[in-house]
Amino acid sequence: MRAVHKYQLRKTDQTIVSMPKYAQIVHVGMQNDNLIMWAVVDTENPPENRVFNLRVTGGEVAEGESHVATFIDDWFVGHVFEETER
Repeated sequence: MRAVHKYQLRKTDQTIVSMPKYAQIVHVGMQNDNLIMWAVVDTENPPENRVFNLRVTGGEVAEGESHVATFIDDWFVGHVFEETER
């Protein structure tokens, strides 16, 4: 079954998220002071761990990271990247 699921990300550094394989991220934003990522998933797919890193404007982005989304939390602007090569 396809469904939209939400996952909480850490507001610092790195978050490892277990989600069904081939999940498609559709949005990242703030909800009740939490950093949340929404994804369309197929609940019948096996889980896989995906690694997401928070980067600040002007900060270094590592090779092998792919931009997922940019979000605003009051005065702070953050950028979520996924490690695509490990």
